[in-house]
Amino acid sequence: MSGVLTGVRAPAVAFSTSNVMQFPTQVGKVGRPKKTAAENKLKGTRTRLTSEEKEAMPPKRPAHKFIRFFSEQAAKAGGGGPKLGPLAKELSVVWRNMTEEQKAKYDTPLEERQEYQRKLFEWSEKVDPKLLVSINKVRDAQHRYKVVQLKEHAMKAPATPYMYFVKDFWAKHIPADATAEERDFVNVSKRSSEAWRLLSQEEKQVYYDIASKKREEYKKYQEDNK
Repeated sequence: MSGVLTGVRAPAVAFSTSNVMQFPTQVGKVGRPKKTAAENKLKGTRTRLTSEEKEAMPPKRPAHKFIRFFSEQAAKAGGGGPKLGPLAKELSVVWRNMTEEQKAKYDTPLEERQEYQRKLFEWSEKVDPKLLVSINKVRDAQHRYKVVQLKEHAMKAPATPYMYFVKDFWAKHIPADATAEERDFVNVSKRSSEAWRLLSQEEKQVYYDIASKKREEYKKYQEDNK
């Protein structure tokens, strides 16, 4: 079976990315009463994203390990169409009774997790905040999670001077074609921490100035998007 499976829900199992930075891209459910399509239309509220907005969405997360398991088993069974529902229920029971060791076979490969984190970081740096505002208005009408940039969520915007230094450190010392071992987050973190410690106060001031400027930009952004 190829492509992305639809209509199949993974069991409530936490997605683990050990030794890899966690960058959630969505926060909080919209808690307002549900509006009907007619009400949205009357108020001029869009419920569909434009092509530009779709392209500005963050990269998709790697498939949950249950979905990987399901895809494998469904392909073996030749399942699909009307039989998909019963097969999903049957495999959910099988999955719940599997040991953690058996489930580990379907963990997302480290390289795939790291590639997702890289794309997510790049997306967060390049996406237009104003475009996110229009996207979230549509998602609000759809009663879906809001999409947020990393610096506003996981990195607790605005970032600290040290975090701006770390970003520079990755760009200067970790090439795009680096091996998985060279890109290992724990090892790079140790190296960047030591490099920061050895900087003079004058060298560190560059990053303090960046952080100060970002704080002002973030303050303005909050005021513009109240």
